[in-house]
Amino acid sequence: MFKLLSHSLFIFTILCQSLFADDKREIAVSKLIKDKKRHLQEYLKIHSQFNKQVCRAGAEEKYWELYREFRGDGHYLPVLKDGKLDRLTVSRFVTEIESKIQWINEEKSKLSKRKDFDLIKPALKKLEQRLDEALKLKEKIIFAKDDKEKALALTESKYAMIALKGAYKNLTDQIPFLLSYKFPVDHFQLRENYDDVKYSEDVKEIQRKNEVYFFRKIVQDGAQNPENSGSDSFLRAALDTLALELENQSSILSENLRHDLSWAIDSVEGHISRYGKVKIIKRLEEWSDRTKRELDFYIALKNDKVQAGDHFETSMDILSRKEKARYLLKEYVLTKQKEVYEYWARQSPLNRALFSMETILFNEVGRFDGSDALERKDVAQVVINRTFEDRYNELVERDSLYSYLSTHFKKHQAEYPWLNVMLKEGEFSFTYFFITGSVRIFCPEQTRIGKSLIRENVSLALDLLSEPNHNFNALRYFSRASMLGRISMDKLWGDYQAIAERPGIKVVRNHERYTGFLKDGKLTFLYDFMSPEGDNYLVYQIGKTKMVYLAKNKTFYTYRSPHYFKYFAPVTKLSHSPKKP
Repeated sequence: MFKLLSHSLFIFTILCQSLFADDKREIAVSKLIKDKKRHLQEYLKIHSQFNKQVCRAGAEEKYWELYREFRGDGHYLPVLKDGKLDRLTVSRFVTEIESKIQWINEEKSKLSKRKDFDLIKPALKKLEQRLDEALKLKEKIIFAKDDKEKALALTESKYAMIALKGAYKNLTDQIPFLLSYKFPVDHFQLRENYDDVKYSEDVKEIQRKNEVYFFRKIVQDGAQNPENSGSDSFLRAALDTLALELENQSSILSENLRHDLSWAIDSVEGHISRYGKVKIIKRLEEWSDRTKRELDFYIALKNDKVQAGDHFETSMDILSRKEKARYLLKEYVLTKQKEVYEYWARQSPLNRALFSMETILFNEVGRFDGSDALERKDVAQVVINRTFEDRYNELVERDSLYSYLSTHFKKHQAEYPWLNVMLKEGEFSFTYFFITGSVRIFCPEQTRIGKSLIRENVSLALDLLSEPNHNFNALRYFSRASMLGRISMDKLWGDYQAIAERPGIKVVRNHERYTGFLKDGKLTFLYDFMSPEGDNYLVYQIGKTKMVYLAKNKTFYTYRSPHYFKYFAPVTKLSHSPKKP
């Protein structure tokens, strides 16, 4: 009997190996899906066991304790290749911080002498009017009946854009207390300059990296409430980019510019009404005091004598303490990620895939797209696509997690592409040890809402694994609206090209209503786009609701904002033909 059992187990092992072994990828996961409801319940049970085993009592608390130590007082410490303080960079930017304090105090003084904000509302209104004029002329250009009508509208649009730029200048002149130090800051150029030297080991380029990052810390800043809440740095950065965009405007209003101006108008109006003059002055006072503390720190650091409680520390003392805190946090997170990796590596290929997909969806998309889950479906397909790409589906020695894995898993890590795709260093930001989202990898959210979202995401993953969208070959995506300064990352991704915008799902319940609005001229035209299939769609808005219209079949669709999720495919073809994962 035992011989028979051993023989059966041997045959079963061979069959499993042949089923899942294919060029280091688990292409047979879809073949395992038989009963989605049963798979969901089985996964949730294993997930619950995982949470108890890996997120033991005190695990999350320890993370936050280490994170607070790592964050410290938030001061940036530029370090040279030899591990010593970059004193030249510190000395250079001490005078810049002094200038910044002077600027903040001047703005605070000017604001305190200001009687009221009466001129801001008219400036906002005028900007809104100019924006509407430019938008209407864009509509005239697109729907022009002939070349003559189009040429005339183009000329009008050119002057409308000049007027729009003037209206924006008038607004920024009224709100200098809401602008960045060194306005307008080019956030894209700062990002590009930093990325150019980010990973360099060259001595001069390391110092250049320090200079760029220090300058970014100084100018990418803002006021906040005295209790350290409600930072306005995001608004200030957006106003920077708008000023630069208007300097390089085209003759026709772009959708990015329209969207950002509309957002800025609402945000400035909301900021003014929320805080008022007195609170804004207090916020500027907090900013000035905080920046003064930074200045005192860097002057003391330059002099190699920084007070820490009842004693003084040298720059090496501080660097050693900071490095220790960094090491302890990184060590803890990577050790927990190792536990996560090895726990799920021991589960079935299907459950490995479900864990990777639902964890990525939870942290990358959350509940942004609601019940239609269109963005979650696309992000999930990106994950599937990456399992076929060696650049994404393998861990190598330079990936920090690799050295933490047990010998067996190092040797066989190519057999776990789903886990590799999720934990590949530098791909999903929430996996970085210094990003607080990393705690959710080993301690999944256990709130009612969190558990509900996990369940939704697992169901979605099962559906997509059963029937992947092979026509969607995206490997990357980003959200411009969530970037500081609303910069476009596609300018930095030379090897990738944007996938054309697509409509959402077909509108059923409100179709007749929208058709009536369109016929009565109640819909505001925003822009048009060409889908990957070559269909020309029109985007309209009424109130806060946007919808997409395809004129050739008189059909309305829901709107998917490209400002929040924009997808990119490689310029060259995928290295492997898509198969069912």
